[in-house]
Amino acid sequence: MKDILISINNSSESFEKTVGLIYTNIIVNNEFYNNYDVYVFYGNNLPKQNENLFVSGTLGFYDKYFQNYKFPYSINIDDLWLDKVKILQELIDNNILSSRRANKILDDFNLFNNLMKNMPIEYLYPDFYENYISLINNQYSNIHFVHMNLFDTYTKIFNTINENNFLYKIYALTNDGNIGVYNFNILKNDFYEKNKVHFFKSLRKSVVLSGNSAVFLRQIEQEIKKMNSCIIGYRNHKHSRLARDDAMNSILSNHSNVIIEPKNNLYNSYFDKFCNLMTGEELANQVVLDVYSDFLNNNISKLKVK
Repeated sequence: MKDILISINNSSESFEKTVGLIYTNIIVNNEFYNNYDVYVFYGNNLPKQNENLFVSGTLGFYDKYFQNYKFPYSINIDDLWLDKVKILQELIDNNILSSRRANKILDDFNLFNNLMKNMPIEYLYPDFYENYISLINNQYSNIHFVHMNLFDTYTKIFNTINENNFLYKIYALTNDGNIGVYNFNILKNDFYEKNKVHFFKSLRKSVVLSGNSAVFLRQIEQEIKKMNSCIIGYRNHKHSRLARDDAMNSILSNHSNVIIEPKNNLYNSYFDKFCNLMTGEELANQVVLDVYSDFLNNNISKLKVK
């Protein structure tokens, strides 16, 4: 029986990036990963610096970049608008939208579009990724994908942060399609309890939640607590970031069974294709797009997407 490896190096804010990471890592580092039962994690993604960016994992990402692919579901926002009554009712039934908000969206295409472009495609089609997961599992039975929903853990995460809470942020998609930023750094004054209640209420009313790197790692930390015995795999980033380092230090300080994962030279090589005119978020999203597209194109016959 293989040891369980929690692969932080192959986990990310979106399914598409996680697929790209594990897909390229298996190509160049299969000998390492084949020794373990590998668990990789992904969350829900939102644009964090540029609200106009169509980030991986969202309907807008597929609508913009994958119109030439034949997915089993419509990824065109205009098509969804024509079927808006059914789409909105399903979102109501799944407790993603309130009936009141859905009724307001029903007659306003701009509002519908602003909301849908940042909607995780899993919200609309819960089994959308099943084909890809099945394909990878058929080829590599030791790879396990775990989706993390921040709605389930943000209270626990907030209550575990005693120091450096200013490093922790949650990005939230509101009912009107805007993205709010919520910092954990609530002032400890006479209004602390009131402000904390407001903080939790605002998050609870949001449509989508996506943490920064620190919150994302704390989500993984919550998943680690569910495992009876596991090895923590990670790799230090080339450029240090305080938020990521703080959360990573929390994981490493509480788990002695850790291992350094190998460098993914193949994934990193995609960055060399682009100029330095993009922002960090735009560049990272473009790389995800290219790697994920290569994954789809190299498995066309099995995925039947083109």
